[in-house]
Amino acid sequence: MEKELSIELFDHQGDFQFLSKGIFDNFKSCIVTWKAYSYNTFQLTVPLVPYYFPFFKADNVLSIADCYFYIDVMDYDGAQSNILTVSGKSLLGKASKRIINPPYSTNSAKPEAIIYDLINKTLISTTADKAISYLSIKVPPDFGGQALAYQNSYGTPSDEINSLADSHQICLREVQADLQNPKQEVQFYQGRDLSGEGGVEFGLKDEGLKSESLTRDISDKATVAYVFGEGEGTKRKMVMVSRLPTGKPNGLDVCEIYVDARDLQQSYTDDSGKAVTLTDEQYLAQLTQRGNQALDEHSEKIQLNGEVNFNNLNFVYGKDYEVGDTVRVTSQLFGISKSSVLTAMQETWDDTGYHLDPTFDKDRVTLIQKIQRK
Repeated sequence: MEKELSIELFDHQGDFQFLSKGIFDNFKSCIVTWKAYSYNTFQLTVPLVPYYFPFFKADNVLSIADCYFYIDVMDYDGAQSNILTVSGKSLLGKASKRIINPPYSTNSAKPEAIIYDLINKTLISTTADKAISYLSIKVPPDFGGQALAYQNSYGTPSDEINSLADSHQICLREVQADLQNPKQEVQFYQGRDLSGEGGVEFGLKDEGLKSESLTRDISDKATVAYVFGEGEGTKRKMVMVSRLPTGKPNGLDVCEIYVDARDLQQSYTDDSGKAVTLTDEQYLAQLTQRGNQALDEHSEKIQLNGEVNFNNLNFVYGKDYEVGDTVRVTSQLFGISKSSVLTAMQETWDDTGYHLDPTFDKDRVTLIQKIQRK
């Protein structure tokens, strides 16, 4: 059973007004990548027909699989084929076009609250000339995690949102809020643990996967972060953050990185214009948070991937599981069974049919188990 796809074109009329140009179905292929911790992306290939060109200009919007995407790239290479390639991002992708200014700082806030603030203050409840009017955001629930000390000056909101969401497994979903004129609401959720007995499992043996691949990569792994903040020379403030069992650097387990956190200031002016000075303890806590964030980005990668068997009726993507959920991935060939978070799912519609390609990036390494080869 193939999954049908409908694409609606919206022509940008100026400001945040759009006019529907109808349904477009003359595409060669469409690839949508749904991401648990960031904005989604798409790539569309269409025949090289001049009539289509005005429809695929920058900032026009496409409604694909119940999500709005804006166009930011149109590409044609005459040496390759008579195909036009159009790509872009879901509306939250506009967070990649802003900076965090004024600086953002908190001594104690839940990660979901920080993510909410970064989106709200840089994209929505900002000055009128910077507001992205086709985006809104729903206040997140309390997911019960620990509060953080966090500060950022002039960073890119999309990078910070992705890093915080990934580190704390807080998922973002964009929901269409208006079907006549593109508008989207950002919502928060946490993935479910479906990796237990009777849950969702991917593997060749149970026909959950058509093919499989294994990657185990420590080339970018770091276990110790030296985080340097403000100051000069020997007076520069520094903390060491370790992910080693003993907490102390020792032998082959030591993989060090330097983290330049000079942007974290002990004295600054907040977004209300108030002068703030952090205590040494508060400032070092923010340096520690930056170090933990850096180590999360430099973790060991143990990935079992493959193409999902769409005809397997045991579980259906979008119904029984979604990005952000923890599932079990099993390989008889490599003798591994482990719980992994489905961080992304690529859906492809093309001449050969419909395809699902999952990415399992967030691995619960402590749950890895060897299985008996037969």
